[in-house]
Amino acid sequence: KHMTEKSSSPRDAMRTKLLAQGPVRSKRITVDGVEVEIRIPTVKARRAFTEQSKGDPEKFNVLAVIACTFIPETDTRVFEPQDEGALLEQETGGKLDVLSHVLGVMLGDSRKEAEAAAKN
Repeated sequence: KHMTEKSSSPRDAMRTKLLAQGPVRSKRITVDGVEVEIRIPTVKARRAFTEQSKGDPEKFNVLAVIACTFIPETDTRVFEPQDEGALLEQETGGKLDVLSHVLGVMLGDSRKEAEAAAKN
């Protein structure tokens, strides 16, 4: 109530900047001769696969890979939800683990950036 129109202007500028969607962070990798693009999920997408995995870390990894692996420079996902079973059958240390590791590193980098910002 105590804010004047002038004081709301910097707030609006701050909100606009912080709510703006920037470019999606991604990383291209080649797995078994196939180039894919791993993209950082939105908070909404991360929540969805976290809830669907019900605390099962392997299911979380599979759902995250399904949600975040794309044909480079397209909005087409490489995997579909029905690929979950086949991905769970992949050998440990294989293609799924490579994809989920890259995504995990990307998510970890996001956490490190947040922690660094919180310290400043």
